[in-house]
Amino acid sequence: MTKQAADDRIDERIARNDVVLLMKSTPQFPQRGCSAAVPGVHQALGRASVCA
Repeated sequence: MTKQAADDRIDERIARNDVVLLMKSTPQFPQRGCSAAVPGVHQALGRASVCA
């Protein structure tokens, strides 16, 4: 993916959502404690967690 394509994808996500959290890992394979906690917080709040 080119830098411009990545920037466009991020911009689109920000425009469509009230809150955007960019993580270096995935919910299935978190690399840090915060990354591991975020999917649980989303689930507790009844929010959708989208990874793409």
